[in-house]
Amino acid sequence: MPGAGSAPENPIRFLRPACGPRQRAYLPIVSCLSSDGGCYNRERCLHIPEVRVRIPNIFRVVIAIALVVLPRALPAAPPPLSLQSVFETAPARDGYDRFLELETGRIYTGGLQVGATWDDDQAQFIDAELGLDVMIAGNGAVLDLQGQSIRISFCTNRLDMQDCIVLDGGVRFVGDRTLAVDRVPSGSVRYCTFYRPVDYAVRLMGAGAGVTCERNLVVDPVDTGQDVVIWSGITGLHLPTGLAFGISVQTDAFGMPDLRDNWTWHSEPRANEDPLHHFGFL
Repeated sequence: MPGAGSAPENPIRFLRPACGPRQRAYLPIVSCLSSDGGCYNRERCLHIPEVRVRIPNIFRVVIAIALVVLPRALPAAPPPLSLQSVFETAPARDGYDRFLELETGRIYTGGLQVGATWDDDQAQFIDAELGLDVMIAGNGAVLDLQGQSIRISFCTNRLDMQDCIVLDGGVRFVGDRTLAVDRVPSGSVRYCTFYRPVDYAVRLMGAGAGVTCERNLVVDPVDTGQDVVIWSGITGLHLPTGLAFGISVQTDAFGMPDLRDNWTWHSEPRANEDPLHHFGFL
């Protein structure tokens, strides 16, 4: 190998990256230079040779034909389905009232509401959607929630969800407990990937013990401002969004969820350095 002051003996032209001093290593790989003259590998800048490969004309023809024929020969992706429609036709199975067995590679759109909702104008629960025990077995399916959420609320049922890729939305467990009524849901979110979840990947409001979040990956939760108060639906103070996991601060009343080996990341460095953007009690 040539020394630091000598020219390389290899006839391949070597490029000297502009971002670092001359080094004693020469590697036969593609240049690390970026379009603006910088170096992609600033920590370990090496002499990188520029390798030019000439492809014979016959191979160019074969590659062009393959690029045209292969996409037509491969099976087309299945059309999207609404998550609500799958829920409505899902059978009872394995102890669940609804077992949603999703297809790998298929996209499911929209959110899902399980359990009662609260009507603040009438000051009463609306039980048109009774609580059910629900399993969402994703099998690697993509759930494009389109800004909505998968929500179980004001019931004593459970929602279990696993092996899903979730886009543009999150999961919410919402409950309430009084001396007369217990409406606290339970469940789990396991092995799911959340990309740009709106507000939170998982939000617990009036819920805690009985909920497990295990081995989930959350990337870039979206801050939409203040979250809404559980009863009125009006935005409340001290309820920031943009967290990966928003946990109920009322742990004395609802207990602590079981959080295991979850990984969260924000592409914006300042947000990523702030622990409250990863886990917070609200």
